[in-house]
Amino acid sequence: MTSIEFAFEVHGLNHIKNQLLNILKELKSETLKDNIEYATLLNYQSGEILGRRLAGKYGEIKVQEHFDLMEKDKQYVHIHTHPDSSSFSPPDIKHLLDYHQLKNVIVIGKNGDLHLMGKIGVTNFHDSSRMAALFKKQLIEEIENKELDQIIQKINPWLHKFWTMNSSSFNLKYSTLRGVI
Repeated sequence: MTSIEFAFEVHGLNHIKNQLLNILKELKSETLKDNIEYATLLNYQSGEILGRRLAGKYGEIKVQEHFDLMEKDKQYVHIHTHPDSSSFSPPDIKHLLDYHQLKNVIVIGKNGDLHLMGKIGVTNFHDSSRMAALFKKQLIEEIENKELDQIIQKINPWLHKFWTMNSSSFNLKYSTLRGVI
């Protein structure tokens, strides 16, 4: 079993792994070409793509159009790219916590790093507020007395460390695979 297959199994995604791999490769290729973010929404059960592929800009994409397509009684996987190959941003996780229909959020970096976050229990609106407060507190502690270039160099490893240490307290499961796509 490959590391990707293992991660998909851990996150309950094996049944749509072929669709996921194809989409991840396509999105990564587009991001390599254009250096902007792209996003796709999938039905968790069938792997069917819903709506259109969204395009943003470097470091930002508006995804509300995808969330407006979600039906209350179905589950979804949201995939998007990060041109800087970073882990999840706070808004990425806020979406996962705030939309009960979202089962997983996946980020693919243009360097091939794959980040997966999925629900392992019930989450609620208060979790996203709690997560935001914890994120801010720990980030401020990390950047105190550091120069800007040091902060920029440290932010991606810090994001990985933050999600690794804190995801389970919000009933989330986090995985990162380096350079696999």
